[in-house]
Amino acid sequence: MQIEKGNYTDASYQALQDVIAETEETLSNVWPSQNIEVSSGFPPVPVLSLKQFTDEENAAMAAKLIEAINALEEKGDKSSLDALIAEAETKEETAYTPNSWNAFQEKLTTAKEVQNNQDAGVTQVTAAVNELTDAMEGLTARANLSSLNQLLDEVGELQESAYTEESWRALQMAITDAKEAAADPNVSQNTIDTLRTALEN
Repeated sequence: MQIEKGNYTDASYQALQDVIAETEETLSNVWPSQNIEVSSGFPPVPVLSLKQFTDEENAAMAAKLIEAINALEEKGDKSSLDALIAEAETKEETAYTPNSWNAFQEKLTTAKEVQNNQDAGVTQVTAAVNELTDAMEGLTARANLSSLNQLLDEVGELQESAYTEESWRALQMAITDAKEAAADPNVSQNTIDTLRTALEN
């Protein structure tokens, strides 16, 4: 009961108070029955029978209190989270693929909720930092399509009659794959580079 709220989260501190109240109530119930017994002598007198808690019962109550004390959680230091959110907000959507950007935005929104939560504990703040860090590292830059598009323009001017049937068919397949990739906003630069090499060969 001497533990003060201090910098503990509301939830963990309230949980301790609930256990304290429950224990106090249990200890105050010293009358095992509402029926008052009387002695068999003369004159009969009331027999005050108080409940005696066993060692096991006392140990169980003590263990429950210790568990609640150990579960007390301090509020999290948000300095790292604040700095990370500030860095995240400098990112530009147009620089990244939609899929990676959407995943990043989801974690950024969660991190801001934790940032605005005055009662966020150490565990919650740490999780928000880790998840936002992973999302930032997972941002995938949009592929540079300029060289691929230029190459597509060049091969588009080639004449079928100048090439063997087999090589022309391979070229058309490479052109189709390249155009499909170029139309995909989530395509990686590595894929674009591979397709450009296929066209060049």
